[in-house]
Amino acid sequence: MKVCFFEAFFCYISMRQQLSQHKLLLLGGEGFIGRNLAQYFSETNACLSVGNEKSRFEKRKDLFSRGNPYEQKISHESDIVIHLIDNNVLPDFFVEQEKKLVRNIGLNKRQHIILFSSAAIYANPDSEYGQRKQLLEKFYTEYCNERGIRLTIFRLFNTFGPYQVPYRQGSLVSNLIYNYLNRKSTEINDMEAKRDFIYSRDIAKFVTYAITNKLQGTLDIGSGRLTRIKDLISLLEEKVFKDHIDIVDKGIKENMAGRQATGDAAESIDVTGLESGLIKTAEFYKDNLNILKNYVE
Repeated sequence: MKVCFFEAFFCYISMRQQLSQHKLLLLGGEGFIGRNLAQYFSETNACLSVGNEKSRFEKRKDLFSRGNPYEQKISHESDIVIHLIDNNVLPDFFVEQEKKLVRNIGLNKRQHIILFSSAAIYANPDSEYGQRKQLLEKFYTEYCNERGIRLTIFRLFNTFGPYQVPYRQGSLVSNLIYNYLNRKSTEINDMEAKRDFIYSRDIAKFVTYAITNKLQGTLDIGSGRLTRIKDLISLLEEKVFKDHIDIVDKGIKENMAGRQATGDAAESIDVTGLESGLIKTAEFYKDNLNILKNYVE
């Protein structure tokens, strides 16, 4: 998945220069992925983050607007819309809710919308979460095709890194680090299960690639490599904490095989190595442990 260092470096510089022209609207930008994207893009772009509640992580350069785009109009002049909201409503109301959102933000063909979905569509499409993501993809694919709006759909695999709150959907790495720092045990169902882990700061690289190349369609965001949970824990013990992690192995075998991200976009991105990403994540958790405790408690 890696390209020549110098080629990747100059490509990175070129993309950053091009991106300085953009105005971004982040819907749901106060959450885990949103904070990572805002931190990256607000260095060189105008970013407006919309959410019901401002993030407790205060270090930021983007602007915050309190609001719910499903209920009220959002005033903005963006050319890039990043939709990060998982609207947890019943299927019968889902499409109508998204219709309200596109009206309230005035989505139009001068914009490029980037939609965040989930690899749950591959692994567990029949779950309520998987069904919501399928409805989300279907609605925006049809809506944007009919109106000539550029649409990129990203399916996220197991993402970890700064700003992730423990004990939420897909927060295995967060749970392991947070529990270790608080001297708590972590329950694991299947130590042999495999996951494709991607460091959260790398998500911005995929978004940058999509914007600068005007990509349309559905793409995976992942490292393209599978790691056993058992090996992930060993890496944390040996390279990050240099200490034993208290694990409760429940011995419940998964009935589905792990799957890694695939696709041409992933081949063009130089992603952070798992060890390096874990070290950086642990440093963030140590520095922000009190804030994380406020979210958890």
